[in-house]
Amino acid sequence: MSVLSCLRPSIVRGTKQIISLSTKQNALATKTLQSGIVRQMGGGGGPPTMIKTASRSVYNTLKDEFHFFFWVGAIPCILIVAAFNIFGGQGELTDIPEGYQPHHWEYEKHPIRRFIAKHFTAPMEKIYEQNLHYQWMDNAKNEQRILARKIRTMMRENQDYKAWYYIPVDVKGKEEAAGHRRAFEKRHSYTE
Repeated sequence: MSVLSCLRPSIVRGTKQIISLSTKQNALATKTLQSGIVRQMGGGGGPPTMIKTASRSVYNTLKDEFHFFFWVGAIPCILIVAAFNIFGGQGELTDIPEGYQPHHWEYEKHPIRRFIAKHFTAPMEKIYEQNLHYQWMDNAKNEQRILARKIRTMMRENQDYKAWYYIPVDVKGKEEAAGHRRAFEKRHSYTE
């Protein structure tokens, strides 16, 4: 991290020099723009005026930081890709030796794609088997739904069996409550 901190001022200075070189070509336009922003107090024949403009310090800082961190990421990537292309090169198609089972990443042509296929992706056979498993699970759930619907239909038509969701109730309490109700109705009946 300290190496990057040491590199930062020189990279920022270099980026500013590149930007300043490109802006020197538009010197005439720059002078015209600056003449509207310059403080004009006295000596011009008019009242002392100063045009207020927003500060560009946040924008400049953001731009400098963006360029710095872009190049901190871009330079190593460019060097890695260049090294792979110079020293590794493209893969060549050869015959497979007897008894050798090639891995899935060995079918890629470029060394960077081989690296990504080896460390970050799953082989096509594994993905195919996973999809087969998901389809089998969906099929099993569908068959279970069809069977449950058929069982409910038969139970509703025949009415010869308690449903699987039936909860048994204490009959003794119901009989006692019915007896109390009959006694109450007998005492308070208007037919006497």
